[in-house]
Amino acid sequence: AQCDPHYNEKPVHLLRQRARWCQPHRLIRLCDGGREWRLWRDGQLPFYSVDFRREVSPQMGATHTLNPDNCDLVEEVTALTDGNMADIVIEAIGGEDTLNLSSHLLRRNGTLIYFGVPDKEHPEGLMQFKFMNFFRKEIRIVTSVGPQPLKDYTIAFDWITQNRLDVSPILTHVMPLEEIQRGFEIAFEQPGEEKAVKVLIKF
Repeated sequence: AQCDPHYNEKPVHLLRQRARWCQPHRLIRLCDGGREWRLWRDGQLPFYSVDFRREVSPQMGATHTLNPDNCDLVEEVTALTDGNMADIVIEAIGGEDTLNLSSHLLRRNGTLIYFGVPDKEHPEGLMQFKFMNFFRKEIRIVTSVGPQPLKDYTIAFDWITQNRLDVSPILTHVMPLEEIQRGFEIAFEQPGEEKAVKVLIKF
């Protein structure tokens, strides 16, 4: 079932993804799935990247979307930020190329938040890390694996219930527990066909 755009039940199931917030910064998230990279400003949340999801991005605060297949990311980010580059880059792929490219998108003393699982084929997460550029620009690297439930969920729950954070644009599918298998199929096997952003299981 397609989610009603005026759906107003509290989507607390999305707390895990919505719990991370950033102060006003130039923020870039490097994402997989269509290989688009998104530039955010004014403290907006990062979002996922698949071409059909671009239509939802402005509703979640995105000011620009960039596809590296069609542009030079460093040149575009340089132009968009008037040469200042990004304050924060979120690496959400776990790729060696995106890890190293992130240093070229960050300003001096910028912050890389590394969220992607590194090199899935090696349990040690082996990758070639071109450290010198990070070193010269004094870039901070912060890794992130999962939320702190008591801390992060409480903040996210408050923001959602107080209508300070509207996650309804990304709730494309709301399904009963009895249809959980179909929900997994939509989310993982047919996201493009079904234009799924977030599949929420209601129970």
